[in-house]
Amino acid sequence: MTDDKDVLRDVWFGRIPTCFTLYQDEITEREAEPYYLLLPRVSYLTLVTDKVKKHFQKVMRQEDISEIWFEYEGTPLKWFWGVNFLCMMSLS
Repeated sequence: MTDDKDVLRDVWFGRIPTCFTLYQDEITEREAEPYYLLLPRVSYLTLVTDKVKKHFQKVMRQEDISEIWFEYEGTPLKWFWGVNFLCMMSLS
């Protein structure tokens, strides 16, 4: 039988596969490839904002790079909610 510590460690250090895509109106002349990350369950989207911006900056207009927001199926995601909570909300 698995020790409780092992289960707690797996839950605490678990990661959620996440795919970031760019809104179609933001794309310039080149197609934007999706950006895939494994996000820690105990984390926030704001901690990966710089990585996401860096990935998409080559296909965006310079004036659009400074502003970023996250949404799921048309619903804006609150930046102060944890990744695990956002994942649970998207499943409901």
